Amino acid sequence: MEIPLSVVIGSNNSFTVQIDEVENITGKIYLLDKLTNTSYLLSDAATELNIPVGTYSDRFFITFSNQNSLSVDNEDLLSEQLDLFMDNENHEIVIRNNDLLNIKKVEVYNLLGQKIKTYSNFDNIIENRLKISKLPTAIYTVNLITDKGKLSKKVLIE
Repeated sequence: MEIPLSVVIGSNNSFTVQIDEVENITGKIYLLDKLTNTSYLLSDAATELNIPVGTYSDRFFITFSNQNSLSVDNEDLLSEQLDLFMDNENHEIVIRNNDLLNIKKVEVYNLLGQKIKTYSNFDNIIENRLKISKLPTAIYTVNLITDKGKLSKKVLIE
């Protein structure tokens, strides 16, 4: 279970996330940062974060299992089955799907964690090319969600 947590940052100072009170939950509670794919244990101590000014509605989630321990092995396996890179000449994200996995969704995020674009309805073919609109030159995070798990890659869009 993932509970979305919207965060609004108004200054460049660090901020603390903590749990004040727990009712009817016996396990550990985590804060999941989907942009960095990092989990922070909240049930034992407060967590201090430092992120840029902005509104983050799709980045942070409260979870009840450590996502890091599950995602690393799964992401390694997916990176062997899928290849994702940017074709800057044609302004396309290229997905090579040699094992013909079922791709459910692809999301593109900027460095602030803001969702820029979402793609869905993929053909089950070896190579999918996703047209990307003119974006400023920067590094973006691309999350590829399949029926076997999630793969995150950083790409440079020029």
